[in-house]
Amino acid sequence: MPSDSPPLSKLERLKQGALDATTLSEARYFVEAIIAEAPTDGTLVWLKTYAQYAPTAVTRAAAVEGLTEHWPQVFNVFEIAYKCAIGDPFQRNGHNGDAVNPRAIALEAICKCYPEERRTGFLLCDRAENDADPQVRDLAKQLMDERLDQQVESRA
Repeated sequence: MPSDSPPLSKLERLKQGALDATTLSEARYFVEAIIAEAPTDGTLVWLKTYAQYAPTAVTRAAAVEGLTEHWPQVFNVFEIAYKCAIGDPFQRNGHNGDAVNPRAIALEAICKCYPEERRTGFLLCDRAENDADPQVRDLAKQLMDERLDQQVESRA
């Protein structure tokens, strides 16, 4: 029996692909394709929403990356990435030991796109001490060391 619903547009199919992605590389592919297909305010709103509320960690992580890489200076993009770095609900357990933690992706994105933002250093210190995921704590310590090395090099 034929469906009464109209076929999905290319953009809608790409968005569904991002939501259905099971790996970070797959989610990144769809997010980049969405941005290339429609680099509009509507896509920006979609990314802001899904960076915070997508049902899967890989989609949230890819959306945060897409936001910070393509719209770093847009109102509240830093705040969304910061919120993700502190409060994303991802929890590592015995079944997802290799899984991508959006908090880690957000930390990396913030360090890359907002190295001079005063809250970046505070965030790294906080996550190095307080993140529930030991992999995120280790990453935050590594990023703090890299940041310190860069500051020392720039003063030399």
